[in-house]
Amino acid sequence: MKKFLFSRRSFLRQSAILSLSSAFVVPAFSKERTPSGKLNIACVGIKNRGGANVSGVKNENIIALCDIDDHYLEAVGARFPNAKRFFDYREMLDALGDKIDGITVSTTDHTHAPIAISAMRRGIHCYCEKPIAHSIEEIRAMVQIAEEKHLVTQTGIQIHAENNYRRVVEALQAGAIGEIKKAWIWTPAGSRRSVPPKENMPCPKNIHWDQWLGPAPWHDYNSCYLPGAWRSWWAFGNGRFGDMCCHLTDLVYWVLGLEDPVSIHATGSGSSDPSIAPAFMEIDYLIKRTHPGKPFPIHWTVGEPPKILKENGMEPLIQGVLFEGSEGMLLTDYGKNILYPKGKYEKYVRPVPSIPASPGHHAEWLQGIRENDPSIPLCPLKYGGLLSETAFLGNISYRIGQKEILWDRKARKILNIPEANALLKKEYRKGWEFL
Repeated sequence: MKKFLFSRRSFLRQSAILSLSSAFVVPAFSKERTPSGKLNIACVGIKNRGGANVSGVKNENIIALCDIDDHYLEAVGARFPNAKRFFDYREMLDALGDKIDGITVSTTDHTHAPIAISAMRRGIHCYCEKPIAHSIEEIRAMVQIAEEKHLVTQTGIQIHAENNYRRVVEALQAGAIGEIKKAWIWTPAGSRRSVPPKENMPCPKNIHWDQWLGPAPWHDYNSCYLPGAWRSWWAFGNGRFGDMCCHLTDLVYWVLGLEDPVSIHATGSGSSDPSIAPAFMEIDYLIKRTHPGKPFPIHWTVGEPPKILKENGMEPLIQGVLFEGSEGMLLTDYGKNILYPKGKYEKYVRPVPSIPASPGHHAEWLQGIRENDPSIPLCPLKYGGLLSETAFLGNISYRIGQKEILWDRKARKILNIPEANALLKKEYRKGWEFL
């Protein structure tokens, strides 16, 4: 167990050291410091998931709050009276970019990359929600800039910092279920919306609609997009699967030391409109391993839990991961993990905990900034980008006609269906280009 953890951290440290020799380095404390030594933090997207991220950094010096909803700015701004308020992140960066140490990006998927990249180009450390971008081209640009600038980054995979995942990793890597043969992952179905909105609606005065759309193609305002239903539209989000893939797939990658998919086949249902993500999906992956061996199979379901749970008398978790091994199985979600068959494991002694507890997902990022050490956060954009690419490839397989695709990550190319490569990148609305 320790060998894998430290090899991963060593890899991140080595990447950071290499970047020092090839790019301009921004020191951790290059910005104007507060007398207390607190970091100057800007938060973009400040309610719902964004509100949790604001709370995660609340003990620092919050110098800017940015949101397209004036009501959110008023409510959250009351907690941080010294923070300047903005509804356009570009104006915020122009006004305060030379004073900001770190930024949290908790907006819609389609605005993650423009905000994060604009900040990182200024040497600002970045905490970004998952999936970290809206296309594979954006992911690669974000990772490249973070490495060139020697920036400390963290992906919003908060569950990675919790103890339950650590106990699962320890048990499985200690051989609790023998050789792991396959993983099953599932989450509840997404939105059942099947057609785009047709009615015209006046935009509320508190909503800055142009800024919310950002680089997306123009859509007239409609209340069906906000606050969270935007995920159902490919123009803004990545469906239910894209929303949850990083959180749950993370555990399988962590346990097995996986690298990237080599084949992906997705099917789905729930909408016949090409602009809307499906409510139900089934995705089969073969994932390359860090260590020699055949690609590892993962079966992902958006909808009902897999039948294997009922067939083996397992707890019907609404959402979770099942590891199938040569000697048993381990079922887990965010808060529990159970070995099956239960009778066989009644006297099983779990490994002594060996993975150090996290100080907290946000605390890892803040510590990394203070120590100018990009390897301290365990979910940097490089790792979050790998998980995000995994999600996007599943969606691409669905969107090109539910066909299997073969992926070459190094070449950044879908090998067997050339026209599918058009979905690796996207076009931006005039005036909002950033790559």
